[in-house]
Amino acid sequence: ASCPMQTDCVALVQGRTAELPVSKPRKTIPQKSTMMLIVRHNGEVLLEKRQSTGIWGGLWSFPEIALEEDPVAICASRYGLKVKAATCLPQLNHAFTHFKLAITPQPLQFIKALPQVSEYPHLWLTLDDAMGAAIPTPVRKLLGKMMEADE
Repeated sequence: ASCPMQTDCVALVQGRTAELPVSKPRKTIPQKSTMMLIVRHNGEVLLEKRQSTGIWGGLWSFPEIALEEDPVAICASRYGLKVKAATCLPQLNHAFTHFKLAITPQPLQFIKALPQVSEYPHLWLTLDDAMGAAIPTPVRKLLGKMMEADE
């Protein structure tokens, strides 16, 4: 009764005010997946500096690989580390404005360092120091869970 457009309203004339106007369908948000490598040694965790451009540019993060890649081989070739894969942790989901990211955390048991120089910028930090570093939110969540498990 209070709508100023009543006289020209197609929905009112056709008795379809409950269904018109139709809402626009929501845009489908793409889903992406990644595996984060969690290597621990002597109370420290391996973090890698991300490229300055892109998501989380310039932040420190767990090394990331595609789900189909071999984490043991990547650790050997990128960081000169001999590791053994443990059971993956539960998937962590993180939403961005333009896509959703499903993260598979892959713990890796450090065995030994191989005689190799890495071209990937990385460092070892204690969990406390890592929590104080410039890290993305999902990495902070995973570190927090690791700290809880260590208590």
